[in-house]
Amino acid sequence: MAVKSKQSGKVYFTAKTVFVSGTFDEQTTLSLVGAEFEGTVKKVNTEPYEYTIEETGELIEMNHRWEYVKLALEREVQIVAEKSIY
Repeated sequence: MAVKSKQSGKVYFTAKTVFVSGTFDEQTTLSLVGAEFEGTVKKVNTEPYEYTIEETGELIEMNHRWEYVKLALEREVQIVAEKSIY
């Protein structure tokens, strides 16, 4: 994905990266590096925070993060939440 810096006007190529917590041992975790999983990565708004672009050292302000979402799990959570309302 190409993005343009608001401060410098330079165009950068970037990839959406998501860190997901897990309960795997180290060997299992290492075996999953680079694996692809069914789902999507969505943009989630956050409180503003500073982020340094590693390649340039430019300090920018961000107000979002990228979060992994598996649609089937998201639907299950919604259904459970709806059932617990009653």
